[in-house]
Amino acid sequence: MVKLQRRPFGEPDDVRQIAYGHLETYDMGEIRIGRSVLQPGWRWSESIKPIARTELCEYHHIGLCVSGSARIRMREGAELLIEAGQLYEVPPGHDAWVVGDQPWITIDWQPSTAFARTEGGGFDRVVATLLVTDIVDSTARALQLGDGEWRNLLARHDQAVRAVLDRFRGREVATTGDGFVAMFDGA
Repeated sequence: MVKLQRRPFGEPDDVRQIAYGHLETYDMGEIRIGRSVLQPGWRWSESIKPIARTELCEYHHIGLCVSGSARIRMREGAELLIEAGQLYEVPPGHDAWVVGDQPWITIDWQPSTAFARTEGGGFDRVVATLLVTDIVDSTARALQLGDGEWRNLLARHDQAVRAVLDRFRGREVATTGDGFVAMFDGA
């Protein structure tokens, strides 16, 4: 249920301390907001990789850079510099690091509750449940709606799927244009 509410930054529901920074989350009913404060010297592949035990960050990030700057490098080599005052979207499969001598402070929409969490165990064996989704007759539906309306519908679909994945500790592995491949730690 959506309700009228407010709350101050500085009183998060959860704080995760990591090397060279911390992550805060604020639950606002149906939406979660995150604030990351990452100091110079922070790099995902050094600070988070040992916790995540994945080669690259496999989370989808949407947010606003409030201060500082960071460079993002995607799996295939594409790079992007994100600076203060810029909105960003970063798909899964990336490394990131703070650039310069100022902290990189960001506000994230719907940050994952599992990001930078240790799950215990020092082993590589994983038992997982895979989920593959597909919008039936998406091509016909896209033609019926037109490009603009189809993009809007697809964006709402993707947002809803990502919220459910996060709610049930799922991890987005890939998108297929009109569907998802996701992994869960249990059925």
